[in-house]
Amino acid sequence: MKINIWALEWHCKVDKKEKRKQLVYENCVPILFQTRKKARLYAEGRYGYIKTRKDLRDSPFGWRMPRPIKVHVTTKIKENRL
Repeated sequence: MKINIWALEWHCKVDKKEKRKQLVYENCVPILFQTRKKARLYAEGRYGYIKTRKDLRDSPFGWRMPRPIKVHVTTKIKENRL
């Protein structure tokens, strides 16, 4: 079964050449959303302060607002073999 769902991608620019990207996690699990709008609202509420913090956007941090991205989740049923 294949499911289309939205997640947030955290990214930062360490220097001009290096960019780091990863999914946003909470309690060791990626945060998933049913719609892009819900993902954007969550990012704005939780990480909106980054837009106004020049010190966090500049080096050495290089933080950027998390972006909503579409992810494809594939589920597979594993049979127990005894």
